[in-house]
Amino acid sequence: MIGRERETAAVSGLLAAHRLVTVTGPPGVGKSTVAAAAVAASVSAGWECLVQVRRQGSAPGRPGDLAADLVTRLTGAPPAGPVAPERAARSLPDAPTLLWLDDVDPVHDECVRLVQQVLLRAPRTGVLVTSRRALGLDAERTVRLSGLRCRPAPEDGEGPAPAVELFLRHAHTGHGAPDPESVAEVCRLVEGLPLAVELAAEQTAQLPVRELVRLLRLSQAWLAGPRQAHRRHRSLRDAAGSAWMLCDPAVRTVWARASLFAGSFTETSAVHLCAGGAVEPAQVPSCLVRLAAHGVLEVRGEVGAVREHRYRMTRLAREFGAERLTARGEFAAAALRRSQRWGQVAAEAESLWERGAQSRAVRLVSEEYEELAALFAHARTEPSLAPAALQAGLRLWFWWVACDRAEEGADRLLGLLPHCDGGPLLARGQWLAAWLSARTAPETARALLDDAWWASVLAGDTATVGRIAHVQGVLAL
Repeated sequence: MIGRERETAAVSGLLAAHRLVTVTGPPGVGKSTVAAAAVAASVSAGWECLVQVRRQGSAPGRPGDLAADLVTRLTGAPPAGPVAPERAARSLPDAPTLLWLDDVDPVHDECVRLVQQVLLRAPRTGVLVTSRRALGLDAERTVRLSGLRCRPAPEDGEGPAPAVELFLRHAHTGHGAPDPESVAEVCRLVEGLPLAVELAAEQTAQLPVRELVRLLRLSQAWLAGPRQAHRRHRSLRDAAGSAWMLCDPAVRTVWARASLFAGSFTETSAVHLCAGGAVEPAQVPSCLVRLAAHGVLEVRGEVGAVREHRYRMTRLAREFGAERLTARGEFAAAALRRSQRWGQVAAEAESLWERGAQSRAVRLVSEEYEELAALFAHARTEPSLAPAALQAGLRLWFWWVACDRAEEGADRLLGLLPHCDGGPLLARGQWLAAWLSARTAPETARALLDDAWWASVLAGDTATVGRIAHVQGVLAL
């Protein structure tokens, strides 16, 4: 048990004071491990009976499966056919009992009905549930788990961060002592997810840690290992797939399309990117909420607050969703919608700047910059998107110039220019790239201005001619 002392204590404390406690979190975060530690720490709470029912498999269960498992656990004999929740609740012993319903995601709806009956008909029974999403009952108290910390904190003292300690506990030593910075980078790349940290540590039997870092920067869904007790935990792809199987078609479609987001995003952006086909725009917000409940999305900010809350997809879910999007043949269309959306964002930011709302313009670009950067990077490998990306880069001229990002802006634009045909747009891109590189690479700037000058004169683009003259003055100065 590493790095979960606070969560374990919280679950134990809630079990002592409340009848229903649910431990939630994304796949592979260690919900069952924390629950088991909390149960072991609660032996002095007065429970005379412990009844544990753990669901096996990832496919959605049939009605009555969970209640039948409970009756089987209590009586030792499997019932003939489905069991009503009322009957299962009445089967519980008339003694202080802790009912632990472990990993109930495939039978979530039935679990809600069963727990309701237990709370009503078995007053001496407390319930502990582990699930990716809460049950939503009034009596419920929840503890949500997230990834382990990858960087040391004051409470760690002289020891390593919890994720690093977990990695070192499972790592092989055949390649010598691992570099601490490389281990910390491995843990950061898998976002501190305990299952991913353990699977990555097992790879050190064949790979040095630095090579592991290189591979994980490309992808993490390939991580797998045979030693995990449950089949869906033997690879990260299986862990993500277990959540995918429990989603209906509309939620799966939104998951796949939203995997194109590189960072956090708003509901408005998700509607623009994810709606279409069988998914109506009005369906997207509810699908986002369900994905957040499954641990696929993290919610940042307060829902319903003045400023719009944002979502962020975990890296594992993003890679899995991108695989599904490509398999469906929708990747190119989704990438085109993304370029259109962030072209609109860049235009809105430029408009705010020119209207005098400079702070709002900078804040908008700061919030959306991960997506804009992803657009620029993708356009370098997909020439059809380069003109739209170049137009967005031109609209962000204030971001490059006023926010001390000239070198970065020049690099972004220079990577896009070879993929754009001649014309006014290319000339404006050459002008801005020249302006941004005038102080650091004057020869490059002069060559860009020579091309842009003739194209602008021939097109009668006097505004760009004036801007080119300004940069020529900067170079002369």
